[in-house]
Order: sequence, then C-alpha cells, then structure tokens
Amino acid sequence: MYSITIYTHLGDAYIEVGENDLAIQMYEKALKIQPNNITTINKLAIAFHMKKDYDTAFKICKRVLDIDPDNNRILIHMAGLESHKQNTKNSLDLLKKFIENSGDLYSYSPEFNNCFNHLKDLKQYQNLLASKPNFKWDFFPFQRSLHK
Repeated sequence: MYSITIYTHLGDAYIEVGENDLAIQMYEKALKIQPNNITTINKLAIAFHMKKDYDTAFKICKRVLDIDPDNNRILIHMAGLESHKQNTKNSLDLLKKFIENSGDLYSYSPEFNNCFNHLKDLKQYQNLLASKPNFKWDFFPFQRSLHK
C-alpha cells in the first residue's frame, strides 16, 4: 500500500498536465488512507473546480469546514465557486466570513483575485469591500478594478 504522500504527489502531477480525472482518482485514494486530511480534501476540490464541476467542488469544500470551520483558504475557495455560478448572495456571505476571520489577507491575494475577477456585476462586492476600511484592499487587483 502506498502512502498518502505518494497519491497526493501523483494527483498534483496529474493536475499540472491537465489530467483532472486521474488527479481525482489519486486524491480519493489518498483520502481512503487519511479521510480528514484537509490539504488533500482541498486539492480534490480544486480538481473538480478545474473541471468546472463547481457543485461537487463546493460539497467537497464543506468537508473541510466540518473539520475546520474557520479555514480561510476554503472559505475563499467556496466564495469563488459560488461566484462562478453567479450566486452572489452565497458568495458574499462566504466572503464576509472570510473577511471577519482573516488576519492576513495578503497571503490570500491570488485566490481572492482569481475568484472574483470574472464577475459580471461587481457592485455588491464593491460595497462589501468598501465597508472594511481597516484592510488595505487596494493591494488586490480585483479591488482596484472596481474603481475603474
């Protein structure tokens, strides 16, 4: 039997070459060994996200929140998944929780920008971000694009 590390690395390699289905198989094998491994669960969600299977990715992200309810990386990922589906209310709710929890937004800037830069109607997001003056949102290209 291989270790979780082998399966996870194989999954990562498959993701790199665009073989998302094979990556999913590897991550699922890894999770049979360690079902509550947050990193691997997140990678599995990313693989489904890359397949544009946003509903499955969202359900997988919820598994992480069952283990770690304040996991900021998962919160921003889930907010982004909801934004891909143009589900603004859920996306905003998750983003609010992310903002309330996060003490280090700079470390999340790539996820933040990638999650929201495709939205058609940014007004509600702009209002939410404007309500948080303590953060230096101008660091994020997404926020700068709201002011154009």
